[in-house]
Amino acid sequence: MKYKATTNRWLQVTSLLLILFIMFTVTEIWMLYYLIPLAIFVFLTIFMVFTVVITDGFLTFQIQVLTLTIYKKTVSHEQIEMLKYKRVG
Repeated sequence: MKYKATTNRWLQVTSLLLILFIMFTVTEIWMLYYLIPLAIFVFLTIFMVFTVVITDGFLTFQIQVLTLTIYKKTVSHEQIEMLKYKRVG
């Protein structure tokens, strides 16, 4: 079984637009040192995909940005002691 989750895109886009608005209205240059990396981070989180794959005795968790895998972990059923699920929303 394969489960996919994405970030809340409308919230991320709203945050990005607010950051961009602040970037273009700020008069102090030193603020850009914080706002530009924050804008890049929020932009990348828009395209994040979380995937959990359950196969024969293995559980694979993967985080991707666009098509680039930034984290992947595979665990066998013998290594799993407990699973906790949280439902949000």
